[in-house]
Amino acid sequence: GDWRTNGPYQLQMIRINGLQHEILYTFAPADYGSPLNQHTLMAQWSLDQKSIFISTDRDKTISTFSILDMKTRTVRTTLQITNAQYGYYPLKWLDKMHMFVLALGRYPRAYEMPPTRLYLLDITARPAQRVRDLKLIVLGDQGADLKFDTSPDGRRLFVVQQVQGN
Repeated sequence: GDWRTNGPYQLQMIRINGLQHEILYTFAPADYGSPLNQHTLMAQWSLDQKSIFISTDRDKTISTFSILDMKTRTVRTTLQITNAQYGYYPLKWLDKMHMFVLALGRYPRAYEMPPTRLYLLDITARPAQRVRDLKLIVLGDQGADLKFDTSPDGRRLFVVQQVQGN
C-alpha cells in the first residue's frame, strides 16, 4: 500500500473480509520525518510472507528502506539514501532476497529531470547500504516513465519506456 499523510503511521494487517485487524508496527515520528513535510510510506509483503518491506520518503530528500520480520516484529534498515535529486521507490520483489527499486527525479518538469533508474536491492546484504551498493539494471531516458515486469522464472526483465517525441 501507499499512504501520504502528515500523521503517525501504523502498519496493520486486515483480513479481506474486514472483520479482524492486527497492528503489526507503529512508526516513531523519527521514522517518517517532520509533521510539517509531506512523506510517503509504502509496504509490501515478501514472496515467502516472512517479512514486510517498508519504505519511507521523508522531507523529499531521505528515502529509507527497512524490513519488518513478521516472527520477531523487529525492523532493520537495509538502505538509507539522502538525495534531493531522486526519490527511491520499491516496486516489486524479484525473489525472496531481492527487490526492484525505481529512482525517479523529483523535479516537476520532465526536461529538468535526471534519467530514471531501475535498481536491484539485495535485502540480505549488510545493513545501511548506500546507492553504490545497488545493482543498476536499467538507465532510462531523462524523465522517462518506466514500466516493467519479469518473466515467471525471474530470468528476464521486460521494460516499457515512454519515448519523448522529436
